[in-house]
Amino acid sequence: MRALLLAALLTVSVPQAAGAQAPATATAEAPLVAETRALMEGYAAAIRAGDHAAVSALYSRDGAWMANGGQTRHVPHAVLARRYEEQWEAPAAFEWRDLSYIPTGPDAITVIGRFVWTSTGEPPFLMSYHGHFVREDGDLRIRIEEETPIPDA
Repeated sequence: MRALLLAALLTVSVPQAAGAQAPATATAEAPLVAETRALMEGYAAAIRAGDHAAVSALYSRDGAWMANGGQTRHVPHAVLARRYEEQWEAPAAFEWRDLSYIPTGPDAITVIGRFVWTSTGEPPFLMSYHGHFVREDGDLRIRIEEETPIPDA
């Protein structure tokens, strides 16, 4: 009886699963994803250039939830802008790696991946990245951002 039930379940579910797979042909990228890819390229350029104002402008005017190493806190935009202006230093090198873009609504998207940060005179280190962007006043802005060091393998 169990074998019969299993066979029936497989008969019903296998065609369903096959239909759920992504098509083999490439599909056009969603406009929100394309917009976010461009934003992330601009974000990297601003980081490399040490453009404090451009980096802080990427954050929500309502502030952002910042997470690192399991600690989470809400940071008002004015505090973020002041930190970037007074305490932040641009890296000697910076690059995004393996970013995935997951739309979470018509005006919201999550970006997950990694980045390599190299400070002057230091070896590069790898960080995991998770950012959630929401549209405010026509622009995508960071509402949640998590950056955590990835231990050496």
